[in-house]
Amino acid sequence: MDRLAVLKALGDNTRYAIYLEVARSPAPRSTSEVAETLGLHPNTVRPHLERMRDVGLLDVEIESRGSVGRPQHRYSMVPGAPSLGLEPPAFPLLARMLVEVAATAGAGSEEAAEIGREQGRAVASAIRRPPSCIEALVVT
Repeated sequence: MDRLAVLKALGDNTRYAIYLEVARSPAPRSTSEVAETLGLHPNTVRPHLERMRDVGLLDVEIESRGSVGRPQHRYSMVPGAPSLGLEPPAFPLLARMLVEVAATAGAGSEEAAEIGREQGRAVASAIRRPPSCIEALVVT
């Protein structure tokens, strides 16, 4: 993947927002789905998606609807695309490990729920505004 081309592609704030939307999605997204989520017109979103596909950030699946009209394009991240901190955490494994530890230690469901609430509050208090596209790309 050409790093400069990727940086140029993500240097536009609208394109970066579209990239984040596709990156956060667990399933491929259509142009209209991305546009609706971001409050943009599909004709605005489509060239941005195609530009990111051209530089190797996105894959496209062409889905026939079985009716007259243009087939729907569904976009997803390519394997190995820069995650920009969006890689899915290993929550399922961690959850299973914590359940085992809690069961071994004799902790009940109320204690586990309270610990979860405390952790949720801690995470919520640490949340800050998302970085701009330039801030996210700068390696510190």
